[in-house]
Amino acid sequence: MPRRGQNSTDLEYALAGLSLNTTTSSTEWPSLRRSYTTYYSDMIQQYYTSQRPSAIVTQAREAIIKRIQTLIRNQLPAGQRKSISVECYGGTAYGVDSSKSDLDLVILDNDRPDGLPPNVSVNPRHLPDVYDMHCLADLLERKGFTNVEPIPDASVPIVKFHDPRNSLDIDINCNSQLGLYNTWLIDGYCDIYDPLRPMIYFIKKWAAIRDLNDPSGRGPTEEISLSSYCYALMAVAYLQMRGVLPNLQRETALRRVESSEFWIKKGDWRIHCDTRIGRAPARFRAVDLSLGDALYGWFRYFGYDYDYGHDALSIQQGGVLDFDDLQGSTRHLSRYSGTWRIGPQAEDLKRSFLIVQDPFILSKNVSRFCKNHVIREFRDQCRFTASLMKKGEEVKTLLRTCRE
Repeated sequence: MPRRGQNSTDLEYALAGLSLNTTTSSTEWPSLRRSYTTYYSDMIQQYYTSQRPSAIVTQAREAIIKRIQTLIRNQLPAGQRKSISVECYGGTAYGVDSSKSDLDLVILDNDRPDGLPPNVSVNPRHLPDVYDMHCLADLLERKGFTNVEPIPDASVPIVKFHDPRNSLDIDINCNSQLGLYNTWLIDGYCDIYDPLRPMIYFIKKWAAIRDLNDPSGRGPTEEISLSSYCYALMAVAYLQMRGVLPNLQRETALRRVESSEFWIKKGDWRIHCDTRIGRAPARFRAVDLSLGDALYGWFRYFGYDYDYGHDALSIQQGGVLDFDDLQGSTRHLSRYSGTWRIGPQAEDLKRSFLIVQDPFILSKNVSRFCKNHVIREFRDQCRFTASLMKKGEEVKTLLRTCRE
């Protein structure tokens, strides 16, 4: 693995196009003119508020969730029905959605609250039918949902479908509860720093307009880009680095938190995840940062200051750190149990252009599928947007104008 100071490698040559060499120290954070800061803080907050789902939309979504839960329960043997429930997770659950946002759902198997630890069989004969994405897809299609597509081989097996009653696209998985823990974690940070929700929402919209928010690669460019979840992690990590947010997974924040774990299956691996989420330490004193300056700083940081290919983002470790330090923190011995390998190393972290560590699957880079030129385009768009904000351009210009 290439390290700083070694002879040039193909990776280092490729990284040369992303090297910026303009790192700004933490005591020299750039800021906008006071009038620009006030303008962006007020207008982006207003924009976020105007895009929030109406009460009617929220009620309709709640009704859809109950309807799907009832449909699934009715297909199960009587003894399994009470153990199954359906919940929403993702941006809709922590408040960065709009009336047009898709819905992400998880079927909770309350008989297997810890997921799939080594002592739980993954033999299909020992699991409810809802674990079979083809069976689930057949049920949804029979009940009137359209565009039903099972994707059993995805990293998290899902069924994609459309609700024609409410013109709503929905993804559903079975008992992949890390999505819920991710949601609770981001929601916890949003409750600490009020501007975080409008900040994440604005970044998502900004990225979508530039075709940089398409993790499936099914958009107009057919290029895999960063997910909304990845952008949320990048926002939190940046704010941790600025001293605006604490680390809710640090041991000092977890002292009075009960043990919580979840196991997932990746190929022949059973991966253990520590899912404890703490509270802000009583002694934590947040740096005061407006929404306008937070957004400007985020764009400028990822446009000019982030050391692509060498630094890594990890909210589990409190912000930004050197990749070598991150890798060392996730490396440990695995052990064998029967035919199963047990450990967190199903996906080894590898040096890449942008490294955003998953806060629960510590060996996973959330941005791992993005190609070099996509990350380069993201960096250049951040630079361009920071320059627009520095000149005090209108918010609508930030959302509509892209670098040529």
